[in-house]
Amino acid sequence: MEIETHLDNLNDLVLEFTKRQTKAAPAALEAYCDDNDLDPDGFSLSWEDEAWVVFVAEDDESEQPKEYSSRMAKALAEARGGYTKAKASSGKSSLHNGDELATLLAGCEPDEVAYLADLVCEAPMGTHQAKYGHLNQGQIRMNSGNKIRGRIKRGEILPSTVIEVAKANLSTLIQ
Repeated sequence: MEIETHLDNLNDLVLEFTKRQTKAAPAALEAYCDDNDLDPDGFSLSWEDEAWVVFVAEDDESEQPKEYSSRMAKALAEARGGYTKAKASSGKSSLHNGDELATLLAGCEPDEVAYLADLVCEAPMGTHQAKYGHLNQGQIRMNSGNKIRGRIKRGEILPSTVIEVAKANLSTLIQ
């Protein structure tokens, strides 16, 4: 799809938002960009003539320092820039830190990551699922992945071994 078509679609999308919906319009722009594998920084959004309007961002704007509403907003924006886009097991866009483990586990179900954590940590099957069962699916996946990452960081297991174990045991990765 050409950039002009995306621009028309984006303007149609944000047209319905009022000026008071200052969070909804940027969120809709970002969601559209995620769904269409576009860089949201390639577009700018402003309130003009009683409507939200989307423009193609100018190249020289990127050279100017961005202004943030708070130090936290600046810190979050800077941190977000270090992430890699991927598809979650649900099919939605997701972000991860880009390391070898995160890349391997991108697209795996939370149950699979918990199962892999059981294998890598040499725990009885179901240990991590039971331990984190009270949490939501994303938290189960994150905590189980962090257990694996901790073992790698402490030198208790090599990343290559984790990859071999995952490819041999996870249905998502078995080819």
